[in-house]
Amino acid sequence: MNTGSRHSAVTCAQMGLTRRSGLTMFDYFWTSVEADSDEGCWPRTVNKGQDYSRIKINGMIVYAHRYAYEQLVGPIPTSKQLDHTCHIATECTVWADCPHRACVNPRHLEPVSCRTNLLRGNTFQASNAAKTHCPAGHEYNAENTYVQPNGGRGCRQCARVRDRRPDVVAHRHANGQVLTVSGLTRQQLANRRAYNKRRAAA
Repeated sequence: MNTGSRHSAVTCAQMGLTRRSGLTMFDYFWTSVEADSDEGCWPRTVNKGQDYSRIKINGMIVYAHRYAYEQLVGPIPTSKQLDHTCHIATECTVWADCPHRACVNPRHLEPVSCRTNLLRGNTFQASNAAKTHCPAGHEYNAENTYVQPNGGRGCRQCARVRDRRPDVVAHRHANGQVLTVSGLTRQQLANRRAYNKRRAAA
């Protein structure tokens, strides 16, 4: 396996690892990696917790795939996470059993935002983002969708029905939340205008 010329000059003993090997940290790391081809997965088979393989660097536990990427490619941007492009969301449903989480092949690792990483996986966020209609059957389109305070999508048609319920109207009047002529509270109307302004600027 060709792992390139970049590697640490610090021994495993200095890194808090075994003194018996006498290898550099870089060489020691690759002794536990199974790399059959340049394009295939390179699983690291040791120190695997509930999800990713880990390694101890200067007394700190770091993910093995991040170490491999930084050694063979370069620094990972601060605002980015490494996404395993070899991961198949429809097949890898249980994190602990996903074989791709052990892969340290830099060709299978892509720096992406946290949102992109979540949406590519088999996650709650990805499942919600894939929905095209609200629970009541209304379509999530530009005219019928607003952003909720928690960042999620909201259905305008459902919101209008909810806001006109007698119990909701009574509660808002009791708390000084007077509805505007559009049927929304002043805060909701301000939120809608801000959302439309962000969409227009995007």
